[in-house]
Amino acid sequence: MFVEIVAEIERRIGNHTKVRVVPWSRAQYMATDKTTKAIIFPMARLASREDKYIWIAKIFPARFAFCSDRYPNLNIHTARKYRIAVHENAPPELFLKEKGYSKLLPVPFGVGTIPKMLDLGRVDAWFSEVSLIDYGVQGTPLKGKVECGPNVFEVWQYIAGSKNISDEVVIAYQKAVKDMHAEGVIERIMLKYLSPKAITPFEQVD
Repeated sequence: MFVEIVAEIERRIGNHTKVRVVPWSRAQYMATDKTTKAIIFPMARLASREDKYIWIAKIFPARFAFCSDRYPNLNIHTARKYRIAVHENAPPELFLKEKGYSKLLPVPFGVGTIPKMLDLGRVDAWFSEVSLIDYGVQGTPLKGKVECGPNVFEVWQYIAGSKNISDEVVIAYQKAVKDMHAEGVIERIMLKYLSPKAITPFEQVD
C-alpha cells in the first residue's frame, strides 16, 4: 500500500527511483546513516524519533488496538493476561513494555508470520496498527474473523527522510502528497488493500 503511494509520488515529481523494500531495522539504519540519503515509510511520528528524521508529509491517521479471532474487545487492561504478538522494536512493543506487559512475543517486522501464529493458537492477540492487521489477515483463514478492541492510541503515519535530504526533494514530496490528499488518491489506494472499517476517518490534512 505505502509502496504504491510512494511510487505515485515519485511519478508525479518526475523521479524514476525504484522503491526498495528492505527489513525495517535496515531501513532505519539507512535513514539515519549520515552517508546515505533515504526516504523511509511508513513512520509513526513519536517523540523518541522526532530528532532522527525529517518529517516530510503525513499520510494517514493510524489507530493501534488489540485484535484477536478469539477474544474480542480487548483493551489495555483486559489484554494484560494474554499472549500478545507485536512487531519487534516497533512502537507497539515499546509502548506495551512501558506499560509493564510481560507476555509479549516480538516478531520481526512483516505481515505474514503473526496471522499464522494467531491461526495456530500460538498467540492470543495481535497489538498493532489496525489497518496493518486488516491487511495482514487478507487471504488467510482469519479474514473476517478478527475483531479489534477500542483504540489504545493514535498517531499519524508519515513519509520521513534522512536529515540530509535536500530541500528540493522535501518540497516536491510535500506538494505531491498535498495534491494526492486533495484528489482523494491516497484514500483510494488504501481502499484497494484494506476494508473500509480499518481506515480511520481522515481529518483535514495541512
